[in-house]
Amino acid sequence: MKKLIGKYYLGDGKVNVFFRPELGGEFRFFPDDGDLGEIVIGMDYNHWYEVVAVLIHECQEFIMCQRRLRYRKDRDVEDQAAYVFIFNHQDYTQICLDIADFLVNILPDMNTKWKKWRKKK
Repeated sequence: MKKLIGKYYLGDGKVNVFFRPELGGEFRFFPDDGDLGEIVIGMDYNHWYEVVAVLIHECQEFIMCQRRLRYRKDRDVEDQAAYVFIFNHQDYTQICLDIADFLVNILPDMNTKWKKWRKKK
């Protein structure tokens, strides 16, 4: 069951960020409830840096999709390795700026939730 961490600016607008007691992560632009796009991060890691790595991966991919920088090499929608990202240095700079702003705002809240969740385990 996913739990809301909060709403944060990422790229062109706000996104809901959730955590769940699993591994991995995912994002969706059009969640079932019709609200903002969402990023869901698994918290079932022994180390905080692993949680942050999943968060960085998902927020980078979210922005790259939002800006139409992610493409498929083939039609196999199940193969995650089929995605390629094409961007220039200016695109990359903006992606880094947007992610930095997002991380500065979410990491304190997310770290608090992760520590509480770890204590319950």
